Amino acid sequence: MTRLVMVLLLSACAASANAQGCSVSGTAREANGRPLPYAVLRLTNLQSGASAFASADANAAFRFSELDGTSYRLDLLSPPAQVTGSHVPTRSVMGRAADFACGQGQPAHVDIRAVED
Repeated sequence: MTRLVMVLLLSACAASANAQGCSVSGTAREANGRPLPYAVLRLTNLQSGASAFASADANAAFRFSELDGTSYRLDLLSPPAQVTGSHVPTRSVMGRAADFACGQGQPAHVDIRAVED
């Protein structure tokens, strides 16, 4: 009986670990390498096309959590700009990290830098 309980507990722990998604963290930087505090980042799932957004903190660090563990693209977005004749603020891509994979339950570290104009 004790052995059965131990097997069930270990199975539950393994299932819990598998249920956790991957996480992505990194630092946003200007083209000259200086940290870019409060930058806005877009993480796109390359299989589904779904996107998530995050803001970097005062130290330019960012984090995306509980991702489904697949391939992603990370974009550094510009501050919102008003397009003439439109009331919708738009953003453009200032930088893009190389596409990467993020395994279930695994952390990924991806730094991103703006490109020079």
